[in-house]
Amino acid sequence: MPEYVSVEVPASMRGSNLPTQLDGKVIISNSEVTDFLKCERKHYYAYILGIVPKKMSTSLSRGIIGHQALAEYYANDRNPSKAFRVIDKHAVDGTGDMDMLAGLRTLIGQYFEYYQDDDKLFDIIEVETPHYMDLGEDYSYGMRLDLLTQHKIGPYAGEKILYDHKFQYDFMGVDDLALNVQIPKYIGTLRNDGHDVARGMLNQLRWRETKENKADISKKFKREPLSPPSTEIREVMREQVLASERIADRKVAGAAVAKQIALRSVNAMTCKNCPFVAPCKAERTGEDITVMLAVDFQKNEYGYTEETAEDL
Repeated sequence: MPEYVSVEVPASMRGSNLPTQLDGKVIISNSEVTDFLKCERKHYYAYILGIVPKKMSTSLSRGIIGHQALAEYYANDRNPSKAFRVIDKHAVDGTGDMDMLAGLRTLIGQYFEYYQDDDKLFDIIEVETPHYMDLGEDYSYGMRLDLLTQHKIGPYAGEKILYDHKFQYDFMGVDDLALNVQIPKYIGTLRNDGHDVARGMLNQLRWRETKENKADISKKFKREPLSPPSTEIREVMREQVLASERIADRKVAGAAVAKQIALRSVNAMTCKNCPFVAPCKAERTGEDITVMLAVDFQKNEYGYTEETAEDL
């Protein structure tokens, strides 16, 4: 079996957004397609204007910082101090809720303790690496994997397995797992890139404290293998292509045109937790939102929105 070593990724790149263009092609992610299909107007604010609220939700902040910490851990030969340094820096900078950061630090520490023998289970091939798949003349699918491994022992010995970290309130149920199209897209892209990836692994870290998991930290962690069939991979990529065509056309047309044709879903389920409710409603009633955008929003540096926090 070949030997693999940890891939060092510059700290400035870990947890960062994918480029919006590469080699003259528009880059469109699973998260972007998800937002577009939920509400075209939401997509306009998040991806055409490229903005997010200045105050990030706790769940999104936890996911982003947690991913940064795990990236540093795995990219530095499983060094816990590198991960803790990420969390502590956010505490010092005041860029995260202190209670959330304290809980995240504890959870990450317990994760390292629970999976302390991971070096025996798998070798690390890639950490936080971007991959792309050409889908058309003007656009490509883009993804940034969390962790690509090769298992050495156990039922999956010899297999390349994609790990996708998830910071969860509760573990995903059967129905939730069936709705996951991110893993099939990632596997399809990696296979297209020459990686014979056998399956995905949802690496779930449950942050909600219960009596059960306070007494037994094993109740906080769960790794769920997913082996989507080739038929599903082809189908989700087909739909990615169709959605990408519509999105690419809007980006090429420019913000002014995109604004005119971006339809609003306007229903309680879609709008309830949408961070763009205020500017969307204001524009719907003919108000100028220039000041609102300047005061309450900023450019998105991470590539995730509140709606796609589940990708974390």
